[in-house]
Amino acid sequence: CWTTLAPLKYVRKPHLGTDPWNRVISMYGSCQNDDDARAGGSLPYAIILACVNGFVLVLANIYAYRSRDVQTEFSESRYIGTIMSSMLQATVMGLPIAFLVYDQPVTYFIVLSLLIFVVCVAILVFIFLPKR
Repeated sequence: CWTTLAPLKYVRKPHLGTDPWNRVISMYGSCQNDDDARAGGSLPYAIILACVNGFVLVLANIYAYRSRDVQTEFSESRYIGTIMSSMLQATVMGLPIAFLVYDQPVTYFIVLSLLIFVVCVAILVFIFLPKR
């Protein structure tokens, strides 16, 4: 649905700054949607997806906090709580940085790659490493 209503197109934009003859020094390109596309482009889909993911992440953190003292034989609630708090912390720290460097493609790529790496490693380490 998203691809049909708001297809992406490759757009080239100039970096800030010019040479002494007022020529553009360098350009960068990225895939963007048409702003005048039907149904408002891809922004409504991105907002809905971000809201759902944010809500689920906060809800999971609440339930991880509530179940922190559950005593069962195979309880991993402490580890799951640590995973959820790590994911929340990485998201709260990483997304503002990603928004700040959005117009710098290399830096943006590095920030998003590190954000994904931190979230995935937090999950894998706390689930698969031996527990005490």
